[in-house]
Amino acid sequence: MNQSLKVRLTLILLLLLFPAFSTYSQATLSLDQAIQSSVNYLQDRFPQNTRAVVLAKQSDDPQVTDYAIRRIRAVLVNRGYFRVVERDAAALDRITQEMNHQMSGYVDDDTSLSIGRQLGAEVIISVALVRSGESWRLDTQALWLESAQLAGQLSVGNIRPEASWASLAARQSPAQVIDSRIRDAVNALAARLNNPMELSIGKLTLSETDTPSEFSRFLYTTINHHAVNNRQFRVVAPTRSLSAPAQGAVPKGTISGTFSIEGEMVVVILRLVSDSDNISIGSERVLIPVADLRRIPIDVLPANVRTHEEAKRHEEIFTSTVTLNNRSAFRIDAWPNSSSYTFFNGEELRINLISNQDCFFKVYHIDVEGKVQMIYPNAINRSNRLQTNVMRTIPDPGIRYRIQAPFGQDSIIVVASDRQFENLEAEFARIEQATQNNIGGILLGRGLGVHDVQVVPGAVTVNTRFNFTSLPSSSVLRSLDF
Repeated sequence: MNQSLKVRLTLILLLLLFPAFSTYSQATLSLDQAIQSSVNYLQDRFPQNTRAVVLAKQSDDPQVTDYAIRRIRAVLVNRGYFRVVERDAAALDRITQEMNHQMSGYVDDDTSLSIGRQLGAEVIISVALVRSGESWRLDTQALWLESAQLAGQLSVGNIRPEASWASLAARQSPAQVIDSRIRDAVNALAARLNNPMELSIGKLTLSETDTPSEFSRFLYTTINHHAVNNRQFRVVAPTRSLSAPAQGAVPKGTISGTFSIEGEMVVVILRLVSDSDNISIGSERVLIPVADLRRIPIDVLPANVRTHEEAKRHEEIFTSTVTLNNRSAFRIDAWPNSSSYTFFNGEELRINLISNQDCFFKVYHIDVEGKVQMIYPNAINRSNRLQTNVMRTIPDPGIRYRIQAPFGQDSIIVVASDRQFENLEAEFARIEQATQNNIGGILLGRGLGVHDVQVVPGAVTVNTRFNFTSLPSSSVLRSLDF
């Protein structure tokens, strides 16, 4: 092949390949191009002069989303197709105060609709600029205000980052991303309230169980922190009373929740419930990648549980260990001295008790290996009488219940009777020596084998139970305990 022919073939090959290179170079879009496409899409969905307000959808980079919103609003105003409602109108300050939301931050659909109505809009345009690998994606959604029906939804991807706005995006750590998602959920629950509420943080457990974990403590601490910083909530200790709430009392509610592992995600469901009538005020769903929790690291399951199914099997064992008739109006409640129902190595466990009538009680411990023993009364702490609506905390002086390995899920069962139990001495005599040898430093002892609960014939006997989880010391969680 001569030289001139080689040159001609090379030129032909380059000409054939040029369209491919050209296509690739045009594969990415500028933010302005993505905005123009989004606005064109919106104009095809609505008649001219439709009154619209532009708000932010959820995003891990709210500053970047706010920048995109300002650019979209500018295009909408300059084109003149929509009548854009000004978000900085005088009325917006009042609306923002009522809803306790910043308009550059995330608002849910219910809140967006309420804001739109008060501003006199016909359409809500929600926008988010979010990361998508090495590029970005512009998500736009439009809702008709009158019907609350979705009128259009468009995602424009492959947007290349530009210095003018990409620098606003903070490279958040996994812990920061998770924290922001929980914060958004707490704020969304607060937005459902018409008036401020006294709030307590309830149990946060693995779904379909009463099992807390290290993740429960993380959730509790994070929810509590963001609730304290939300003006709609005044965080208080949980109400521990068996009496009905007084009429006209300040509204009180509880945020509790469950979590489950579904594939590569941990799905958290948070619920806000009114204490007075047990009516749900709202719920929020939070998705957290399992990989992000591992990077922190925080365990979703207790140390002695390997799968969700195994946790449910443990729950069945704990529930069936003591089964008594609880249909009587006679009630007893018990809870630990940790609001998250978790304890670090070396911490002391104390058990709080309250009953709606005078009674006698005894307390059983089920350890991480499923073994059971009675821990109260014992050879040193013998007084097991409980007075009506008078809270009592055990153990009494002379014994401490101290957390130590092995770590994992434990259970406490309290049995109460209107008559004194028979043969108590025989029941705790079996652990008397162990108790005396460990005064001031026991973790409830480790099990002596399952045995039946003996009750007096004819006595009214009820029981209650709670699980707690023991954890090794965690610098991550301790640093988050505000």
